[in-house]
Amino acid sequence: MSHGPQDIPGLEYVVNVGAALIGGAVRFVKEWRDNFQTWSRPRAFLEGALNGLYAGFTGLLTFWLLYSWKVDPYYSAFASGLMGHMGPEGLSLFKDMIVNGLRTRSPNPATPKD
Repeated sequence: MSHGPQDIPGLEYVVNVGAALIGGAVRFVKEWRDNFQTWSRPRAFLEGALNGLYAGFTGLLTFWLLYSWKVDPYYSAFASGLMGHMGPEGLSLFKDMIVNGLRTRSPNPATPKD
C-alpha cells in the first residue's frame, strides 16, 4: 500500500509549516529592521508576503522529505523552521541537493546483449 502526503496527520502539517512561517517571520523582521527607512508600506507588504510564501513552501518540502525518511518529529520541526528562515536560499539548497544527487548517481548497468 502506498502512502502519500494525504496520510500525514494534520497536526504535523500545522506544527512544521507553522515553524517554517515563524522562521520566515524572523527573517522578515530582521530585513525590515535593516531597511526600515527605505521601504515604503507597499514594499514592506510585498516583502512580507514573499517571505511567507518562501518560508511556507520550503518548510513544507523539508517536512515531506524528513517525514519520508522517518526522522523524529522534533528534528523535522526544527529543520522546517530553519529552512523557512532561509527562504530562497533553502530552495537553492534543495535544488543543489537534487542536481548533485542526480549527477553522482551511477547509471544502471547495461543489459547483456545476446
